Amino acid sequence: MDPQELLQVENLCNALYTATNPNDRVQANSMLMQLLQSANNIPQLQYIMANTQQPNALIVAGSGLLKLITQHWIQVTETQKEEMKNFLLQYLAMYGPNILTAAPAALNVLIRLLCRLVKLSWLVCNRV
Repeated sequence: MDPQELLQVENLCNALYTATNPNDRVQANSMLMQLLQSANNIPQLQYIMANTQQPNALIVAGSGLLKLITQHWIQVTETQKEEMKNFLLQYLAMYGPNILTAAPAALNVLIRLLCRLVKLSWLVCNRV
């Protein structure tokens, strides 16, 4: 994903949550739902989360990752899982207080994603 595509996704996310025209919301939703159809889109959602300044884009990316991680846990590599956990911990440490004041709903989604990653990791850990 390049910066132009990120801008397009941010605009769709804003349309999804703030558009006054119902048709614009439906169109934005249908376009964004394409990102949530395959585990192959996890890197794109991670890119959005890492590079956006838009709370609505954070909510969509975090919710999408939560859905994809839950549905496709087996397909996600151990390296991806570990990198995502580390990224979320660092991201929350750096930006969590700012997100809390600016967009508490986005922070809620990110914390739920981190909790889901940890929980699923515990459930499938190798037992001796």
